[in-house]
Amino acid sequence: MVPTRNRIYCYNSGKTKMLFEDEKKANLFIKFNAEEIQSKSGHCPVCSYFCIACNGWHVTSRVQHPEYKSITERILENYSTVSRELKEFKILEEKQLDEFLNHQVKITNQISNFEKVMETCDAKKRNKLLTRIFQNLELTKSMDLKDKQIRIINQLVERLIKYLTPEETDKLLSPP
Repeated sequence: MVPTRNRIYCYNSGKTKMLFEDEKKANLFIKFNAEEIQSKSGHCPVCSYFCIACNGWHVTSRVQHPEYKSITERILENYSTVSRELKEFKILEEKQLDEFLNHQVKITNQISNFEKVMETCDAKKRNKLLTRIFQNLELTKSMDLKDKQIRIINQLVERLIKYLTPEETDKLLSPP
């Protein structure tokens, strides 16, 4: 007579199945009950497999392929993939933020130097610094900036505009 006390609902297969503590017990069940099961149901258990959802062993009449993955295993793999991609995205976002902050500091320092040069009326230094500032501001246009970062850049531009000629202002404010 086939034992029935160790039957549970398996969420992986969506069926009620027998659960065994280890592979040895599952294989012994097959060995001693296969003929009786075959005569009653027409199906004969041929192998045992570990079920990750039930954390135990089941028997099946289907031959398991080595590359077969249960629903639970596929969900866990997908979860791992999504988690890894999210982590990579966060790292990329942090790198972009660091790049922006370094860029912001560089432009802020250049504008401070520019303001000091304006006090000395050194046209050569003024033009050299202005060229560098324009180049750095151009680089920010190619960055994928958030609203807050755009406001910061706009504040820096406003700080600079008061020292510029109308032509320089047009050059600075022109779209890329």
